[in-house]
Amino acid sequence: MIVAVVGLGYVGLPLAMAYADAGAKVIGIDVDEDRVESLKRGESYVSDVDGTELDFHNERGDLYFTTSYEHIGKADAIFVCVPTPFDKQKHPDTSYIRSAGQSIGNHVRENQVVILESTSWPGTTAEVFWDAMSEGMPSLWEMAPPIVAFSSERINPGSEIHITQIPKVVGLYGDRADREKVLDILRFAGFTPHLVSSPEVAEMSKLLENTFRAVNIALVNEVAMLCEKMNLDVWEVIEAAATKPYGFMPFYPGPGVGGHCIPIDPYYLHAKALEYNVHMRSIETAMAINEGMPQYVADLVMREAAYRKLDTEKIVLLGSSYKPNTNDTRGAPSAEISLLLDAVICDDPDIGIMSHTDIAVVLVKSTDYNYQYLLDNVPLVVDCCNAMPGMSTTDNSIVRLGVGDKILW
Repeated sequence: MIVAVVGLGYVGLPLAMAYADAGAKVIGIDVDEDRVESLKRGESYVSDVDGTELDFHNERGDLYFTTSYEHIGKADAIFVCVPTPFDKQKHPDTSYIRSAGQSIGNHVRENQVVILESTSWPGTTAEVFWDAMSEGMPSLWEMAPPIVAFSSERINPGSEIHITQIPKVVGLYGDRADREKVLDILRFAGFTPHLVSSPEVAEMSKLLENTFRAVNIALVNEVAMLCEKMNLDVWEVIEAAATKPYGFMPFYPGPGVGGHCIPIDPYYLHAKALEYNVHMRSIETAMAINEGMPQYVADLVMREAAYRKLDTEKIVLLGSSYKPNTNDTRGAPSAEISLLLDAVICDDPDIGIMSHTDIAVVLVKSTDYNYQYLLDNVPLVVDCCNAMPGMSTTDNSIVRLGVGDKILW
């Protein structure tokens, strides 16, 4: 089997590797020349893709990386994994999908399978991607158009669960033969497909997954603020609630949400809802709470520093990524908190900078950090992610987000 993957970021590159591991020949396409050259050298910029494995497939000729679309006609299937950001007004930006569709349309062949994986609002596959593709070769499509489907990506950077172990929701229009052809392509790499009735259902399911997470994270962020005032420990509260075997799922507070999904996907759903005069107030409220957490953390740090008369020009933030065990910094709260506090971002608490630091703010719970070193060398440690449960010092130098008994409350 030959597979083409358009967009070689945190979604596309692991997908390309999954098909190479399964024995497929993969054409990897990205408009970023630096990315393509890096991959040709066997250098991975994605934490979930090992450079040694990348080099292995390169040497075997399983992978071909390029900035050109000219070879995609050879592929049995084309996966599209391009970004779907929003603009400054937080309106969905599907320009990358449209651009990829136009380029694919110039080279696609009849009955070829094209699967869009980029998260977007319900109707994108049919209304944006298909229309863009159709600008390429309409005469061919009248005879035997390509088979176009949507299958939402469910990449979880830093997870021990391999992407092929996560079921693939997929929706398409077409007859039974078309559906089986798409399902067989997904099964080839080891995916378990979950077929739904249309691309719109698949698109909506992805937005529901991540909006669900955004809303529940916002809830526990507010509960954390309340627990601080009530002299309670939100982490203990969540642990207790999670003992219930039904009706509850634990979510955790933090300094802000990051990545490409939770900070963005709810806005895609909100924008689509407005087209139907449906005002999703839960999304607006949740996003405002989550987006306010960096400022909340900055205020907490400054209040505690003022009480202890510490130098606020010597603040280090630990954790540049938005979650542990990954180098993915997309949307990470560290960037905003760094600006608010004029702080240095660091990923190694054992380096010498810590001995000259008055305040350390732990943003990501990492197994690589030596937390005892922090306590021994830094006058104030602000723990925003329950990285040091149960740890304490005689001089009360740990302040934990969501935990009461603050000096100033």
